[in-house]
Amino acid sequence: MLGTRRRRGGQPSSDLFATDDGRRLVLQVGCGPPDDQATLFRDFRRPEWREVRLDIDPGCDPDVVASITDMTPVPTDAVDAVFSHHNIEHVFAHEVPLVFGEFLRVLRPGGEVVIATPDLQSVARAIAAGRLEERLYTGPAGDIAALDVVYGFRAEIASGREYMAHRTGFTVRTLTRRLSQAGFVALRVGVHEFALWANGRKPIPGGPR
Repeated sequence: MLGTRRRRGGQPSSDLFATDDGRRLVLQVGCGPPDDQATLFRDFRRPEWREVRLDIDPGCDPDVVASITDMTPVPTDAVDAVFSHHNIEHVFAHEVPLVFGEFLRVLRPGGEVVIATPDLQSVARAIAAGRLEERLYTGPAGDIAALDVVYGFRAEIASGREYMAHRTGFTVRTLTRRLSQAGFVALRVGVHEFALWANGRKPIPGGPR
């Protein structure tokens, strides 16, 4: 299901990507339910930023209903940043180039992408130590085990949200390579508490790569 919608408060969808107020736009993909920006990366909660929310689930009341593999409702070169928090592990490996291609397309030249996704290398070490079902950490949804990180949070999947299952995964090396192949530059990828955090930019024509 694809389409733009009216923002809460009645703002027409045609204004979603307008920047008349001087603020920069961040597209949060796979935003989930509205929760006062609690899931939004802290750098994008500043007054100079305005969030546009995209999700495949209309029940989340997003600004744009779309899959991250096909964000057609979002115009090309429309936003200054894309934020993806634990989304890309939900698509199949062969779809990852489609996702990163869409992230690159909707960004303005010089725009920034910030991605968080499980780090399978650190999780694999926990599994090798026998910690498959023990708590690795506690997140907003509750205690998370290595089994949840690899295959998807079991409680959500059991509730009928089968699209929350994990279908691929990354290490520092593979995520860096995938983003580079998609065309992102100035890449930085690191590990924090069983998660990879990646940052990159869309090249500026004629600028350094």
